[in-house]
Amino acid sequence: MAKRHINVIAVTGENCTTEIWKQVAECKYNVILAAPEAIFEETGYFWKQVLRKRSGALYSRIVAVAIDECHCVKNWGGSGFREKYTKIGILREAFPDIPFLGLTATMTPTGISYYFKSTKAKRPATIRQSVRRTNVDIWVAQINGKEYDDLCVLFPDYISNPQDIPQTIIFYNGRVGCVRMAKWMRSRLPTSLRSEDGPVVRSYSGVLDEPSKQETLELLRNGACRIVVCTDAFGLGLNISAIPRVVVWKLDSKLGIDGLYQRIGRAGRDTDERALALIFVSKANLSGQYVPSTEKVTELDIETTARKKTKQTITAKPVSSIEIQSSVPNDDVFNYTLEVSKETKPLFKKALPDIYAGPTKKVQATSASESNLVAGLHWVVQTEGCVEQPFLVAFDDPKMMERCGGCHRCRMRHLVETGTKDTPPTLYGISFTITIAYRAHIQTSTDKRRKKHKHTKQTISSDRMDKLIADIKIW
Repeated sequence: MAKRHINVIAVTGENCTTEIWKQVAECKYNVILAAPEAIFEETGYFWKQVLRKRSGALYSRIVAVAIDECHCVKNWGGSGFREKYTKIGILREAFPDIPFLGLTATMTPTGISYYFKSTKAKRPATIRQSVRRTNVDIWVAQINGKEYDDLCVLFPDYISNPQDIPQTIIFYNGRVGCVRMAKWMRSRLPTSLRSEDGPVVRSYSGVLDEPSKQETLELLRNGACRIVVCTDAFGLGLNISAIPRVVVWKLDSKLGIDGLYQRIGRAGRDTDERALALIFVSKANLSGQYVPSTEKVTELDIETTARKKTKQTITAKPVSSIEIQSSVPNDDVFNYTLEVSKETKPLFKKALPDIYAGPTKKVQATSASESNLVAGLHWVVQTEGCVEQPFLVAFDDPKMMERCGGCHRCRMRHLVETGTKDTPPTLYGISFTITIAYRAHIQTSTDKRRKKHKHTKQTISSDRMDKLIADIKIW
């Protein structure tokens, strides 16, 4: 904004003082970027002088309110992680006659309904565009090694300098584990690059101070940092261009389908170059089976059309791999292997309330589970069709019926159709052979060959048979 000669200030917890707000009131700034905590702190200047009095210089000069990343109202406010997000409706009450704008790339119909109600929106309108990322390939790989051994694929066989490593963002579900993984990643570097304070591998989470965060961002932007191990705190409101690889390390019950797509969306920004989003899943992540539940919906009203069709929500319950293998598929019931198409729409349409739903408050308050994921995530990692389509269904995207062509399922389909499965591709140093789709195809082909060999009839020549009979008679 500064380049466009727009005076702007960010009001955060570190500079949220009476003096700063007075400068804002004196029109020194045209745009104020403020965290909810800076606005709704009941002992703060904005709360006491603006929201409570609803008069004065600052109050009269506010002409519009924009809420960026507005999915956080539900995901963070509704979960209790950052409770001040739930108070945004107070702004609407304080400024009833000015326009409000919410912006997000990942919001399900359930999230939209929640947002409108919690922010007390008046006559809301929704402007929707497709969120499909045409240059990002989504691959899913199962974790087979110990600790973080599967991440060795991120390193080239030979590293002479940091630039040999494609820039990579790794999302980890937890602050402590984030630091531990970064330490492990450094141990895989050449000795000269292993410095804990060095720029090559960095960690990023909400517990770090602002100078440390800014240093990591600058090192990433100038290319000195090659790998960042981070929590979701990294992605919020940041726009780092042209990151070729994003890795998601395991899924858990506290992550929604919108949160996963946010992580994936950090890859390949502001470029037409192909980028890779690699999701590493545990065996537990693949153990969920779609089971209808009799519990009633407890979220705020789900999209009207979906609410009319059902008053029940359907939850994913963990089951063992043995149970999955022994279960009898039902062509009339939605299951997580289902691919998205016009023919299957009647099946997944029945499950939309659950696909739209994110983690509940109860789930957020308990320990994370790798098997009891939200339905949308189970569908993403288990589908036998295009991996991106379940995301688009969850966001009610107009392009939900179009395959992406680049995910591990679409790629495998292409390799089979073109007869090139013996020459799998490599993207930014990572071989396609690690994906679930490729390994499943190879396993299926191997099983078919074994079965064919087992049932092949063994024949013996007549001369050999005559000799055997003669030998038996002599014996």
